[in-house]
Amino acid sequence: MGAVCSCDDPTKIDEEVSADVVQQTKIVQERAADVADAAKKISEDVADKAAEAAQKKVADIAEATQEKAVEIAEAGQEAAAEVQEVVGVATKQSTEAVCATMDAAVAAVTGTMIVEFVAEKGEVKKVDFKTKKVGFEVAMSGGGCCGPAG
Repeated sequence: MGAVCSCDDPTKIDEEVSADVVQQTKIVQERAADVADAAKKISEDVADKAAEAAQKKVADIAEATQEKAVEIAEAGQEAAAEVQEVVGVATKQSTEAVCATMDAAVAAVTGTMIVEFVAEKGEVKKVDFKTKKVGFEVAMSGGGCCGPAG
């Protein structure tokens, strides 16, 4: 009909239950220690992986920043070269304009005529005509190149 319980030796039952409780407590403590060790290992692995990921991300950002810095520096150098070229051309043109103005002023004051000849290689020769007569005379007058001189 039901469980039969003998009250003959209650101390023995207490000792058995106590031994069982102690044994089960040790098993629970061992399993808790195993769980704690596993949790510690997992947290260390997660921390290591997070540190590696952070280092990789920082390295990627540093590389991208360095590439952009190089691009910006190259663009700055190109812009500086273009500015220098424009300044050089403007300087040359303004110098030529000043020289031409000075030549015109000298010619106007002295009554001379200045003629500049530019050679093939860019070499410039100046000839000053100080008198009104330039020195050119017409050798042939008349019919032109194909007809008889007249």
